[in-house]
Amino acid sequence: AGSAETGVLSLPSGGVAAGGRLGGTVSAARFLRQFLGLGLAQGVDLLLNQVGLSLWKSGIQIILLLAGLQGISRSLYEAGRIDGANEWTLFWSVTFPIISPVMVAVVVFSVVDSFTNVFNGVLDYIRLQAFQKSAYGFAAALSWIYFLVIFVLLAGVLALVQRRVFYRGAR
Repeated sequence: AGSAETGVLSLPSGGVAAGGRLGGTVSAARFLRQFLGLGLAQGVDLLLNQVGLSLWKSGIQIILLLAGLQGISRSLYEAGRIDGANEWTLFWSVTFPIISPVMVAVVVFSVVDSFTNVFNGVLDYIRLQAFQKSAYGFAAALSWIYFLVIFVLLAGVLALVQRRVFYRGAR
């Protein structure tokens, strides 16, 4: 039957491959191993797995950015084109400044999300102290310290980013 392969590059097949000519499974990992070698194929598979996981976790950020892009008036692009701006100039002079407040929200959400990730060792340690060792006071103190660390980091990130943010109507 063959070994079960895992990862992004392992795909169940249909069509000709399902008829048995390719063994019932088209495995991009097997194909890459043949041409790239085991080490490089595993690296490509790991990279694609990380990209897939990142895209899976970025749904809110993508929705926020799409909403910000839809809020840009077409007349601003038309005025830029009349002035002779190319697409690159339009992006840096129109698109990016107008979505910069949305970018701040995306950065804040991403930082908070990264610190509350399910794979976070600090949160695992706090849960261990609270729910398995019944050290509620210690877990609460750790939680407050962790909150303050995140808060200081977010304040620093916002201080750096806010200087470059354009707000409509602000002078």
